[in-house]
Amino acid sequence: MKTITLRNRIFLTFVFIFSLSVTFAQVGINTTDPKDGSLLDIDSNNKGVFIPRVNIANLNNIAPVTGIANNATARTAAEGLLVYNTNGSTGPGYFFWSGSEWLSVGDGDGEDDWKRIGNGGTAAGTDFLGTTDSQDLQIRTNNNERMRLLANGQVAVNGAPLFGVDRFTTIGSNNESVLNGYASGANGVGVYGENASTNGIGVLGNVAVGFGLYGLSAGGGISVYGENTASGLGVYGYSEGNNATGIRGDNNGSSDGVYGQNTGIGNGVFGISNNDSGFGMRAVNLGNAGTGLIAAGNNILPTVITSGTGIAASANNGAFAHGKTGTGTGLIGTGNNSNMIVTNLNGGGIAGSGTRNGVFGYAGNGNDVAANEGNAAGVFLLDTDNDITNGGANSIRASAVLAGYDNLNPGGTTPPTGSADHVYFGGYFSGGNEGIIATPTYAYVGLRYNPNGNGGSNGATIDYKIVGTGNVSTLVKDANNTPRVLFAPEAPEVVFQDYGVGQLQNGQAQIKLDPILQKAIFVDSQNPLKVFVTLEGDCNGVYVTNKSSEGFTVKELQGGTSSVPFSWQIVASRADTKDANGKIVSKHVGVRFPKGPSQLTPKAKQHLTQTKNATDSLKETAKNLNFTQQKKPAIRENNKSKSEITEKTE
Repeated sequence: MKTITLRNRIFLTFVFIFSLSVTFAQVGINTTDPKDGSLLDIDSNNKGVFIPRVNIANLNNIAPVTGIANNATARTAAEGLLVYNTNGSTGPGYFFWSGSEWLSVGDGDGEDDWKRIGNGGTAAGTDFLGTTDSQDLQIRTNNNERMRLLANGQVAVNGAPLFGVDRFTTIGSNNESVLNGYASGANGVGVYGENASTNGIGVLGNVAVGFGLYGLSAGGGISVYGENTASGLGVYGYSEGNNATGIRGDNNGSSDGVYGQNTGIGNGVFGISNNDSGFGMRAVNLGNAGTGLIAAGNNILPTVITSGTGIAASANNGAFAHGKTGTGTGLIGTGNNSNMIVTNLNGGGIAGSGTRNGVFGYAGNGNDVAANEGNAAGVFLLDTDNDITNGGANSIRASAVLAGYDNLNPGGTTPPTGSADHVYFGGYFSGGNEGIIATPTYAYVGLRYNPNGNGGSNGATIDYKIVGTGNVSTLVKDANNTPRVLFAPEAPEVVFQDYGVGQLQNGQAQIKLDPILQKAIFVDSQNPLKVFVTLEGDCNGVYVTNKSSEGFTVKELQGGTSSVPFSWQIVASRADTKDANGKIVSKHVGVRFPKGPSQLTPKAKQHLTQTKNATDSLKETAKNLNFTQQKKPAIRENNKSKSEITEKTE
């Protein structure tokens, strides 16, 4: 009789257990009824299954598992092999062999999985989406790379080649928008760029053809906004192409193409060019009645003319121009579509030229009250030095005032009340120091004195061709071609003179005055015709009778009958000037030593201190920016390979 050993008992037990389902190719452990569809069914309510525990040091190597040949066929054949990894560096947990590497099945509790429907209970700084090695991270759709996060922190979108050390790079094609920023809030910002460095750039736009940076505002907002709170640039536009533009602003509505604001002592918009053919700032309006550039100061709304201009300036002082060289001109203007620009060799404040009008001045009625010091279309002053002061004595040595009126009266008389227009004049000219204690010579040209006079208490209106303190004179040349002065006789009354010759016939001659002169003179008993006769032959003497505005009669004394020649001269009062209705517009008859206008006192206001400060500010701005040595923004080659930024220094 055979003895059944313990080993035989165990063997028979396994044979019995497995024989329960061998017929059906299923194995049940601790169960006699394996579940349908299962090859192995292990049943327990208090026990588990231990998968082989191995230490995987390299997820790309089949080791430490043995028995598999080190070739691709064998490794592929082992695909699906399941183990539990105990290595803390490569990650403990269940791993399966994919045929080329170990892949994690999970950590067992699923807490580190990022779910497609969102995650809760995360901790910033602890939980993250990414890698723990130095490999780049890709994000794909439809198996196409959409974003790559490089291990060095750079980000590339849509397969864009990285440029130098750029942190973010993307490229659009086929009219795509590379970056679109939109903000719907009242204080939102569509795209914001900031650089805290001295020479850095917050937002840089560079392009071969098209727009490097383009801003569009469809409402009342701002398409591109640049701000600087220190000494840098709010917006900087640079171009080195012959036909390129650093900054261009277009507006098809009623808002602004380019808008610059400064709330400190800097500049809202500052433009500078280092090229002789360049422009620091250029403004063009292609409209038939448009304005190229509008400038407003002193918190004053700008004013433009409906026909359009190149520049429209509005302020307490509309525009300021400063010629910086010894022979420079502050403002040069040419009109009448003339291509000829003319300036003075010694420079000047303003140089105007044209084929019809070089300079045009206009002044309105102004404040027509007695306290007004007058209006004029043009005022010119010559200083005694280079530092004119307000109202200072002897500060002006010559002046000219064109097309003006003023409230002037002789010393000791009272000007008309209610108006400032006591004199109208085409020109006023003075020479010699002017001031409180000075006595310059002055003259008015084309003067209407006391235009509102009616012959009563306000006096009469009198027109003057030229009136002034100097002598009426002319110049002739002597034998050495040196100019010599001839003086004209003057009279205390307004008179006309005429000259002529006559011939006594039987002791008598009738002289008829020129019809033009007859109309221009006035003769009556109070204003008789004055006749002076000079005989040019021997006779008894003559006398004058029958004097009138038409002429006079010359008779020989004692009834003589001589026939001798003579010359004559007459002096007659000038007739008053009247309008078409017979109203006197300029009184001449009976005027004798009338009171005349006193000198004008043109006043100047000094702005030199303010001008110097403004100039220094611009100099300091250019100095701080150091444009002559300023590094230009990097010029980038738009190619498919990575390229470093090239810096060019002008």
